[in-house]
Amino acid sequence: FVWKLIGNSVDVLMELLLQLSQLVWTFSKALQSLWSNCTNDKTINKNGLPHRNV
Repeated sequence: FVWKLIGNSVDVLMELLLQLSQLVWTFSKALQSLWSNCTNDKTINKNGLPHRNV
């Protein structure tokens, strides 16, 4: 019974870790695109060109 309980909790833990890593991955990608958008804005605005994000 104890081993089954431990096995189940390990499964749940692995699932949580998987979800968490996916969340972190998505978050980092979003941050990356946000950062590149900001830097692009600065570069384009410095040239005095209108910037439209597509």
